[in-house]
Amino acid sequence: MFRPGQPYPLPFRHTLRRPNATFPTMNCIQRYTSGPHKIRWCAAVIILFFIHTVAFAQEKDSSESYAIRKDALDLYYKVIRKKNAVRSDTVRKIPGKLYPAFFITPGYAVQSGLDINFSNVTAIYLSKSANISSVLTYISFTQKNQIIIPLLSNIFTKDNRWNFQGNWYYLKYPVSTFGLGNHTRDDNQLDLDFNTLRVNEFFLKKAGKYLYAGIGYNLSKYWNIKQGEKGSNTYYDLYGYAPGAVSSGLQLCLQYDSRENSLNANSSSYLNTSFLQNTQILGSNSNWSSLMIDARHYIKFPQSTDNVLAFWSYNILSLSGRPPYLDLPANGWDEYSNTCRGYMEGRYRGLSMIDLESEYRIHFMKNDLIGAVVFGHVESYSTLPNRFNFDAVIPGGGVGLRVKINKFSNTNLCIDYGFGLNGSRGLFFNLGEVF
Repeated sequence: MFRPGQPYPLPFRHTLRRPNATFPTMNCIQRYTSGPHKIRWCAAVIILFFIHTVAFAQEKDSSESYAIRKDALDLYYKVIRKKNAVRSDTVRKIPGKLYPAFFITPGYAVQSGLDINFSNVTAIYLSKSANISSVLTYISFTQKNQIIIPLLSNIFTKDNRWNFQGNWYYLKYPVSTFGLGNHTRDDNQLDLDFNTLRVNEFFLKKAGKYLYAGIGYNLSKYWNIKQGEKGSNTYYDLYGYAPGAVSSGLQLCLQYDSRENSLNANSSSYLNTSFLQNTQILGSNSNWSSLMIDARHYIKFPQSTDNVLAFWSYNILSLSGRPPYLDLPANGWDEYSNTCRGYMEGRYRGLSMIDLESEYRIHFMKNDLIGAVVFGHVESYSTLPNRFNFDAVIPGGGVGLRVKINKFSNTNLCIDYGFGLNGSRGLFFNLGEVF
């Protein structure tokens, strides 16, 4: 289950966090979609924004460009406070200084009912020559007695020579599955309830100006797996039902990132590849391996404007063995739950997954307060017995609105309306660009 301000706790987490981020990333992906989909409120975005601003508004470093550009807080001062406040860049490198922020956010989801989230993020610069390091944790309680507890860390040493990334969480929450491949039906829904413990640790060494390489460890432990009313959906049984599963293995990671700002990139590129080998030697139920390739490219178009044409290719390829069902890739189960806008999370699942997306980001105003996007995507999923048999494509697309939330970090509140096959559609909220 996803929570405001946090990366989505993935059943298949194969992606590295972004080492070039210059401040603690706080993504918010909240959705209202048709049918039995999750319903989330976006008030938490505003709460998070104001707390984040207060926590960092300690130092002054104003500039003419920031005076021209406007964001939601400038609008708040002008409309609510009836004054034009002169604000400064609030994120400055002061080694050893802690930047804590605590916040409480309510929420609602069809599958969980009402919930309450107690969250804390603490940031610190370990060196003037290092990117900011951050540790984030929260605990979430739901009306239906579900619990989510993560611990996320992203640590940079001097000159960014080393980057240590961690993602630990405990999760008890049901998910829906419709079977494997490209031809599953909407009325073939099966609910799976389970407990899981996930541990992801990465140790990355700077190998070039934009290049990081390293090794990681991945543990996925599932227990108390229970199926809801199956109806005609027997995919889980056919794939190999088990009341529990363990995947444990090592990852080899290579990442190139020339983006100055991962929340709103332009004229840059990003490539992240990760090879995962799970092995019984480390406690895995079976030996299986996969390859994740995440490639992104951004072009200013036309060059004389700030409009951006963005491309994204997100792919997970099963190379050998038979992953547990809950470790199979699915739409919306990438690191930030952003792939395939227009479909509910987990609507499509397969042994391997290919996703191609593009969007055009348009700036309407000189002060950069309001913008828009047009996006489209196609994806395909393979199933047994051929792990690379992508026999059909699943299209989707939509339009979106952008509102500048923080002009210093160039962070937008993204509100997208996406649609797909068979009437699938919905609103998708995100803090920071989708990719």
